[in-house]
Amino acid sequence: MAGSRCYETIFTGTDISNNTVDQQEHDSIKFLLSRVVTGEDRKKLQATGFACHKTTYSVHCVTDQPVRIETGTMTVHIPSDQPVQETVVRPYARQEDRNLLKNVSPVKILQGNYTMLPACQYIHDVPAVTFSSSGFVGNVFHEFNEIIIPLFITTRHLRSRVQFILGLQGLICKEI
Repeated sequence: MAGSRCYETIFTGTDISNNTVDQQEHDSIKFLLSRVVTGEDRKKLQATGFACHKTTYSVHCVTDQPVRIETGTMTVHIPSDQPVQETVVRPYARQEDRNLLKNVSPVKILQGNYTMLPACQYIHDVPAVTFSSSGFVGNVFHEFNEIIIPLFITTRHLRSRVQFILGLQGLICKEI
């Protein structure tokens, strides 16, 4: 029987404040996260718990704080005692290609003092890595060079102990 099927898998959340991670492990995670950013960005991470390292070709935003992630809107909430600040990134390896980035769903990062955080359905004790599968979808060369290899390099800093959160522009359905 012919029909359309769409499959979507999303890993959500990162919350290391639920006391399931001991202090030594938490400190280890903080150390690993600090390896993702360098220079002034590393100092900012140590001072505020959040930093974005932007280069011509990539952007890495890192927090060592527990977060809540709304996957429907790709909004990351980072509670802190600071005034609310908003950072918007498009998680794709080719940051220099403005036309390509138009097809990449933005991730909104809200850091600040919140009275109401979104409810948390899943709690994970490892960092979350958000990325997009947009861009040159279906082109194996680009998928390896712009998704798989950058993900490997980034998560290698974290000893590959991560949850992946995939931002999808839309699902591709295949007639079966």
